[in-house]
Amino acid sequence: AATKGSLSFTPIDAGLMTIDQGTLVITKSSDSPATAELEGTGVSFAKYTLHAAGEPMKIENFIIGFTSSNILLTKLRNGGLFVDDTQIGSMQDITVGGTQFNPGSALIVYPGKDISLEIRADAHDNDGSNDIAADDEVTISIKPGVKNVERMTSLGYIDAPISAVPGNLLVIDEADIKLFKYTAFANQAVTAPQTAYKIGEFRIQTGGMNMNTFNLTLSGNNSNRAISSMSDLYVVYGDKKTLTKTTAATTQSWSVNQLVDDDATINVSIYATLSPTAIIGDTLMATFEVDGTTAAAGQAVNSNTVDGQMITIGTGSIVVVNDASTPVASLIVGNTMAKIGSFKFTASNDSFTIDEIVLKVVAAAAGAAIQNYELKDGVTILKDQPMSGSYATATGLAIAVPANSNKVIDLYVNLGGIGQGFASTSLDVASALNSFEYISSSGSKTRTYGASGFGATTTSDFYVYKTKPTITNVALPTTVLSNGTQSIYQYTVTADAGITIAWQVVKFNIATTTASVATFNLYDASNQSSVLANTTCSLLAATITCTSSTDQEVGGSKTYVLKATVAGAVTGASVSVNIPTGVGSFAASVAEGSVAGTSSFTWSDESAQPHTATTPDWNNDFLVKNIPTDSLTLSK
Repeated sequence: AATKGSLSFTPIDAGLMTIDQGTLVITKSSDSPATAELEGTGVSFAKYTLHAAGEPMKIENFIIGFTSSNILLTKLRNGGLFVDDTQIGSMQDITVGGTQFNPGSALIVYPGKDISLEIRADAHDNDGSNDIAADDEVTISIKPGVKNVERMTSLGYIDAPISAVPGNLLVIDEADIKLFKYTAFANQAVTAPQTAYKIGEFRIQTGGMNMNTFNLTLSGNNSNRAISSMSDLYVVYGDKKTLTKTTAATTQSWSVNQLVDDDATINVSIYATLSPTAIIGDTLMATFEVDGTTAAAGQAVNSNTVDGQMITIGTGSIVVVNDASTPVASLIVGNTMAKIGSFKFTASNDSFTIDEIVLKVVAAAAGAAIQNYELKDGVTILKDQPMSGSYATATGLAIAVPANSNKVIDLYVNLGGIGQGFASTSLDVASALNSFEYISSSGSKTRTYGASGFGATTTSDFYVYKTKPTITNVALPTTVLSNGTQSIYQYTVTADAGITIAWQVVKFNIATTTASVATFNLYDASNQSSVLANTTCSLLAATITCTSSTDQEVGGSKTYVLKATVAGAVTGASVSVNIPTGVGSFAASVAEGSVAGTSSFTWSDESAQPHTATTPDWNNDFLVKNIPTDSLTLSK
């Protein structure tokens, strides 16, 4: 405190001030290399990050050593320290035990400004004793220092690092070129002439190099003649192409300049033009070899020599058969479009263009049911071709079939009406690819026929009706068997195309275990209080036959229920019912009384006008969808 006439001060406790002394942190960099090229000079063996904390740190020396999987490798020649690609200090051999490098006054690390330090050396035999080799494993290490780092502010020296800091385990990688024949490109048979035709395909794998030369040798059973028929040879490698050699020779080479990264793969294809002078039976093979230099060391390396694919001059051909996707026989309905066939064209040794297809309906009378054929490639309509009698000729096509591949063309029929004033019911519109015309790659035009016009190019049978039925099972109200009257089978009849069908006979197979059944009746599911009008059901052996004295008509769909009186419903008892197949072959529409007695479902498309039981528009169960049906079972 101050008093009058004097001056005094009260001391203030300022506390203690601590000054942090600097440290140096040395860590392996994330981009420290994992491989070094054999015979390479001045290649990177390790990278580190130097970080100063607290104050600038001056590094006066580092001791650099290494370990190796090769006990003969005792030193790496021409080792050096590099900061930002600039050498600091002098070069020395790096020994296993450790070599001291003195960067002089150049290596100071400041806080907030890390330094990248790189250790380089030669991956090269030092004394002719071959003490470094491909696949050797080497790990560079900065060994513990002794008073080797000076604190520039607080002064004094520290040991850095305290313990050894290893770099990546580094593998000595021998740069080489490995050449392989591409097996997915098989031996080829080809017709002549051909332009820019691939005569060989290879794969190049390298350990990091510059490709500078492609060498090609041509051979064959009549190599001089085959070679003389060739021209315009060139090589496509990756996304590049060599110069074109207008005249072929037994041996030729191309100069290239292509750097290929370590472990990269390059696709290589050889192309040539084959003239019409090539003779059928001549063979030709391209043998390939690649020269280059290693990317780091500039050492010359050559690939292995590899024989390519055998190219044989042959004849082209194209054949057609039914494809596996051809639909199976079925009932179809008038005034609809239906797929009836799929034709598979197969080209061998040449590419072809199909310009005309002739189609024929197998049964001449069935042509009246077809308005036109439609040819499709997938979803693409190639041609709508009207019928002309029994034939339809689709011209102006341009269907490409590449060499040694397939093309599938689907055939659809656009059907007209069935019945009074239209085509007769139950016509079979099975059709065949009668013939086709095609053009080869050289421009020659040829017409060929299926097996006698039919055979391998005939579709399945497709029978056309005014409408058709579909039978579908309906789940029972219960599957538990009990004594008394029970529903033992339910099914729906659906008429196609919104047109009414009629039926008069339906049969069921029944199988029982322990239980007995009797008194069978058929009901409309919408009215189960009364038996279906004009129907009676009887059991003979294991077949229940329900017959109607009048047409039972279905417009849209209708569900029916078969009921019976069950007795003996004890544990283990069961009853199973289904609609079986009764007829195994097609029969044209006839009067109801003339339909085969074995038919399990007798139906009519009511195409005759007027329609009665005696008009010829009644049919058996052949190809009725879902017949035979699955069994419905009740059990206890």
